[in-house]
Amino acid sequence: MLSLRRCRTFLLYGFLFLAALPGAHAQSDPAAAPDAQIRKIRAEYEQINKSTLTRKAVRWSSPDSCQPAYMEGTVTYFYKNAQLVKIYSEGGEDHGEWKEEFYFRDGKLFFVYQNNAYGGAANPVEVKYQNRYYFDEGKLIWKIQSKGAPDTEVAQLMKLAARLAATTGKAEVSRIMGCGD
Repeated sequence: MLSLRRCRTFLLYGFLFLAALPGAHAQSDPAAAPDAQIRKIRAEYEQINKSTLTRKAVRWSSPDSCQPAYMEGTVTYFYKNAQLVKIYSEGGEDHGEWKEEFYFRDGKLFFVYQNNAYGGAANPVEVKYQNRYYFDEGKLIWKIQSKGAPDTEVAQLMKLAARLAATTGKAEVSRIMGCGD
């Protein structure tokens, strides 16, 4: 017979093992996923990434008025037949870095992929995470968030995508990304 202490230790290690499994931290219930919509979004994502696209890159840095945090990065716009289909944003600052992809169908956001990291000044990539957000007609239908990922405000993510999609000017991109306004 196991002692209470051994039982607790066994349960704790069992929980930690299960928590370490890949995909164990999805915050949405896989059984509740709208499968047909998710499959369609994944197919569109793959098709866009396999296509030959026209691109425009905008290198930016935070304006002096947005200090104290200095940030810099690149926002790359991808077009298929002159229509925006993807925005790729990568950049960093002293407490982290990000790589975010925004996908569009007929001018509407349908998928966001985040591959980000944050930490302290000594180790800005201490915590790494990947999040996925699936949208249909402007509404979040599914999300998958990694363990340790900050709780992303979906409305802010959608606003960022819309603001970036509306401009490719360096000064405006710098304000959007560097100041957050």
